[in-house]
Amino acid sequence: MAAEQGLIGMSSCNSRPAMLPTFSMQAFVGTNPIAFAMPANPHNYIFDAATTTVPQGKVEVYRKLGKDLPALWVAKDGQTPVYDHNNTETLNKTRDPEAYVGLTPLGGVTEETGSHKGFGLGVMVEVFTSILSMGNTSVEITPEDLSVGPAQSFIAIDPSIFGDKDAIIEKFSDYLQQIRELPAVPGKTIYVAGDKEALAYDDRKANGIIIDDHTLEEVTDIAKRLGIDYEQYIK
Repeated sequence: MAAEQGLIGMSSCNSRPAMLPTFSMQAFVGTNPIAFAMPANPHNYIFDAATTTVPQGKVEVYRKLGKDLPALWVAKDGQTPVYDHNNTETLNKTRDPEAYVGLTPLGGVTEETGSHKGFGLGVMVEVFTSILSMGNTSVEITPEDLSVGPAQSFIAIDPSIFGDKDAIIEKFSDYLQQIRELPAVPGKTIYVAGDKEALAYDDRKANGIIIDDHTLEEVTDIAKRLGIDYEQYIK
């Protein structure tokens, strides 16, 4: 919304405990995503990412599809991904929720791979959301009580306080285009944040949204309960 108004936008939100702090054997920090948007051409730059290796929603999608969870997404204790010990070069994938105790921070489970970076970013989100507002930290969120929910942070910056807004946006747009035009790995395309989403938006408008059967069942149950006519939207 900020970018659509010509502003730089930043937002973040904490969540129920999901992330294992580096060397911890108990999930304590949320997935704590960070979102950033800035006006650009031909479309706005929009970056939105969890501070865990993957968001909790990705895990839920894999469960609904009956797919194994890549072991690097989760850890069975504070520092061990779910490895196949008979072949240390092969990661043992699992869909068993009891096989792991939490999501790995962005960077994995060791300092050598940067686990402390994802962990640190997750704590930073807590500062901007729950700490400054004196709201609920991730570990204080109670899913059974909706009144004890997550905390959010929203920031909007007007580029014009730094100079000519149009010139700043144009410079940023040129910078992004330089990235797109860098030499790419054969068979690959270089995208910047927002590119894939813009392509997906056009595709979904033309072809509709594909969802799995379990999610469709959940949506239709909600629609029936609320008396909403949903049949017209299903192909």
